[in-house]
Amino acid sequence: MNVNLRGPHSSDVLSPRSRRLLGLGVLVGLLGGCAVGFGSVTPNPAVGDYPNEGSLAVNPDGYVNEYVQVTGTVVQTDPVVIEDTYSVWVGDRYRRGTIRLHIVGLDRSVHPGQSLQVYGTVRPDGSVQARTSVSVRAHKQLYMYVVSALAGLWVLLRLVRGWTGSAADLALYQRASPVTLGGIRRLRSGDDTDA
Repeated sequence: MNVNLRGPHSSDVLSPRSRRLLGLGVLVGLLGGCAVGFGSVTPNPAVGDYPNEGSLAVNPDGYVNEYVQVTGTVVQTDPVVIEDTYSVWVGDRYRRGTIRLHIVGLDRSVHPGQSLQVYGTVRPDGSVQARTSVSVRAHKQLYMYVVSALAGLWVLLRLVRGWTGSAADLALYQRASPVTLGGIRRLRSGDDTDA
């Protein structure tokens, strides 16, 4: 006599599609919770989360003599001025705008158009006294975006060539053989039955 003391298995209760939908819902919920929970946290220098350009824009006098980490595009070199856009939740509304910050004591030469990240302290006049900084030339940022876009396209092409999806199961399945350019044309015309 077989007696099942554990009760029904989860595979008996939920179909594979239901389990995938449940898993997807949990992941999206966790991601949303992280975005809301950590997106509303105020700066905490004790854990390495320093006030940034958005914090300085909404409360310029609140961070005098405190460490900040600001990033922006160099718009002027003598004196060094960076500019950046910010969007910050303040009280009961969302504030957006552009901030210009004077940087003093910079240990490197910079050129207009460069991206500059500065770690330093806010002086009483509102400028930032740099302790360390990192700069990236404008053409290197363009290079970064182009390389990232090409890498994304390469991954998408490999996904389309080697995998097929099933809406009924909400799953991806590896193809027996990768699709070629001619195979993609047949898929678009509906002649290919590889699924």
